[in-house]
Amino acid sequence: MGSYNKVPENFIKYLLCALEDEEVKEKISNVKADSQETEILKDMLTEKEKEIHELKKRAERAESENEKAEQVISRLTNDKEELREELKREKSKPKFDERLAEAYGEYCELPQEIRENLSNILSGENPIEFVLKGSKYALQLYERISMDWKVFDSETLKSMNKIFDYLFEQFCVLNHGYKRLHVETGKPFDMNEHIRTADSCPSGIVKKVILCGYEDNNGKKAKSLVKVG
Repeated sequence: MGSYNKVPENFIKYLLCALEDEEVKEKISNVKADSQETEILKDMLTEKEKEIHELKKRAERAESENEKAEQVISRLTNDKEELREELKREKSKPKFDERLAEAYGEYCELPQEIRENLSNILSGENPIEFVLKGSKYALQLYERISMDWKVFDSETLKSMNKIFDYLFEQFCVLNHGYKRLHVETGKPFDMNEHIRTADSCPSGIVKKVILCGYEDNNGKKAKSLVKVG
């Protein structure tokens, strides 16, 4: 059994000689070098795979950011168009001084008796006093117009509406939540929105708008006074 496993001496000598052979040494060295180069290539491949993975993630993030950017651009574009339209509307409106002058002029053209009756609500000393006092008592002015409209001729009633329109707008600047109600002739009478004059039909359509109402900051309405026919 022992003799079977014994390595022949000739083989050992041959092996030792082979190991001393320069050509064999070079081949062994090349094998080791090839193995090292393989490991280096494997490491480089792993690094490249990591880089590719990271680039894919960055590309996905960039795509997501692009989508968000496009949404923001779209929203800003819409906002810009809305602002442009709002600017057009503002430019088409009379300037503050022009509207104040117009309202104050309407007041100054009122009959003296009416101006005296409104002296606790409106001041005619100058335009500044007019707008300061008038905007403060705008709601009281609405009540007076709604009660006394019958004594006004058509031109006076028109002037009173213009004065109230302007002063109520100034009142709303300091009293947020208030808003004017809009009424159109030809629309059906609605008791939730309108108060009909005494000479009106019980039902029908709005024939004439005497005074548009308003809604306060609690949602309570001062109804519009209309003539129904």
